[in-house]
Amino acid sequence: MNGPPLSDWTLAFLQLLYRAQAALARTLHALGLSGDADGQAAWPWAHRIALETLRIDAALTRQFAFACAATALAVGFALVAIASRKRRFACAIVALAAAWLAPWPPSSLWLAPAVPTSFQRNPVPFSVASVMHGARLYASRCAACHGADGRGEGPLAATLTHW
Repeated sequence: MNGPPLSDWTLAFLQLLYRAQAALARTLHALGLSGDADGQAAWPWAHRIALETLRIDAALTRQFAFACAATALAVGFALVAIASRKRRFACAIVALAAAWLAPWPPSSLWLAPAVPTSFQRNPVPFSVASVMHGARLYASRCAACHGADGRGEGPLAATLTHW
């Protein structure tokens, strides 16, 4: 499904979210805090930010971006409150207000199920040969359930318990 054209800030925001999640997976792997799947860093949690949903829902993306900004503002004021003696109380109040008023949408809208390989890159470069090999694999192993066009309408799809 394609969404409307993205504004520049939206595209930059979605790219930042993707890169942050991928960098987090690599950092946790480098620190030995997460496993490895097929030789690459594994995503350690059951959920990830659903960029595909944010891509097609502009209102949700705006709300999510505003909530992230409000949370960053709250963290910034909390750090100033910790470090400053003069403005400690005022900064703490602003930090609490920003955190409290951050308009987080329901997590079911911006979180999606994840698997350990959620942020892995294909180790085989794209080429005509690799695409043709993938097409043969799909035809022999996937098309019976997913259908020739990948819409889940293959001859065996109706026999599956979860469809």
